[in-house]
Amino acid sequence: MLLQQLGWLLVYGILNGGTPKSKSSNMSLRIVYIWLLVAGSLLSCSAQQEPIIFGTDLCHFCKMTLMDEKFGCELVTKKGKVFKFDDVNCLLRFMRSGAVAPKDTKETLVVNFEKKGELLAVSTASFIYADYILTPMGSRVAAFSAKEAAVKFNNNRDGKIYTWEEIKKIVP
Repeated sequence: MLLQQLGWLLVYGILNGGTPKSKSSNMSLRIVYIWLLVAGSLLSCSAQQEPIIFGTDLCHFCKMTLMDEKFGCELVTKKGKVFKFDDVNCLLRFMRSGAVAPKDTKETLVVNFEKKGELLAVSTASFIYADYILTPMGSRVAAFSAKEAAVKFNNNRDGKIYTWEEIKKIVP
């Protein structure tokens, strides 16, 4: 909010030429305003994850409301745009579409199955792929903070444990 107000003040100053009366002072002030506007713009575009608001946020791919707090994903671009998804397969389909180039992705996150709403980096998460895991869009994939947690949850059931690179190859 403060950056937005600063931005409007700077735009006003640029358009009105500031307050000085001389042409050289006027030009110098405009340059200062432009540099402040650029700096403010860069500060306001920080690329970081956002908490998923279940019951409100929509899946960017299938447009369904994110409802189940055990499932969800985010893709954050280097420019700060956050895309939210209700299931791993929606995220993967979006990634495969090429809408965001891999080089433009800052981070990819999944919801920790054991801690509702907690986001984990896909690169460090462990995943269970199993028929007994019922996900919003049918991926049958649940994310865990560690392999040990996934093994404990699977507890001799028929699920298989994978890394993110393996899940990307398995989930259609």
